[in-house]
Amino acid sequence: MSPDAIEAICAFAGITSLGIIVLVGMKMRWNHKMQMLKNKGGECVDRLAELVDGFHDEVRALREENAELNERVDFAERLLSQGPAPQPVDDRISTPI
Repeated sequence: MSPDAIEAICAFAGITSLGIIVLVGMKMRWNHKMQMLKNKGGECVDRLAELVDGFHDEVRALREENAELNERVDFAERLLSQGPAPQPVDDRISTPI
């Protein structure tokens, strides 16, 4: 084999090896990025679930407060529908003789 052929084979093998190393590195980086996105996505989902639970609690509290206010309004309406309360008669009022 001529030295030129050996040199060409070595260059081809070196370039091919370098290409394979670069491709494997890119694949590893891609897998790492996908794993990070999945983990980050999981954190976002957990945070979103916490927010939704908080909103549910807040809505529940607002509904309780609304029910209490409705009871107060109903009570006030019943009192107002009865009309004015009768005034007590004071027997101490003297009438002129």
